[in-house]
Amino acid sequence: MQKEEFNWTDLTVTAGQRVLITTPALHLAGGVTIVLGENGVGKTQLLRTLHATDRLNLRYLPQTNAVFDEDLTVQEILDLVTARIGQDAYQTLVQTFGVQALLSQRLGTLSGGQKQRVWLVYALQQVATGYLLDEPFNALDIAYQAILVKYLKKLGREKPVVVVVHDVNLALMLGQQFWLVRHNSVDVFATLTHAELEKTYHTPLKRLVTELHQERYFIDIDQS
Repeated sequence: MQKEEFNWTDLTVTAGQRVLITTPALHLAGGVTIVLGENGVGKTQLLRTLHATDRLNLRYLPQTNAVFDEDLTVQEILDLVTARIGQDAYQTLVQTFGVQALLSQRLGTLSGGQKQRVWLVYALQQVATGYLLDEPFNALDIAYQAILVKYLKKLGREKPVVVVVHDVNLALMLGQQFWLVRHNSVDVFATLTHAELEKTYHTPLKRLVTELHQERYFIDIDQS
């Protein structure tokens, strides 16, 4: 299967009159791209800007979920999508994120984590050639975080997926490319290094290598 490619040149990301990011070029060609950076550097605005350039082919899951009438059932919300992936793929998605048992429940009765799983299904069921997901792990318990990592890895083998996360270790498990948003620009890396992470967050990090030779990072908190 040929993967869709997206290219942007001379991209400027703004919030009102303020310029947050300028970057000469960004490229997507399949796989999962992770967006990392401190609060307020423009990660959300970056995804919104990319989405605005190609609303037909890129699907966007915002950090703040869409506003629906909380009296609507989950099924009614999911049925609002007009261009849905095939029925078999949709049913697999519903089962994967444990939404089957929620279909008859009203939105207002759900917990934050349950709502997040509904929004994931709502976004991922839509036909697209690429996905932009802003903090999709929010409110998910550890089991569904693992499920989402596995699902996005599989999806990334077929289509470009861009994911904003705050958990560096989730980023390491998931990403094949990394966009580090800093200094009003986007620096692109194939791998994350200790030095670049500390440069991005201006925070000392402890590095641990597991028995499987996987890197993990922790905040270096002075206990004295």
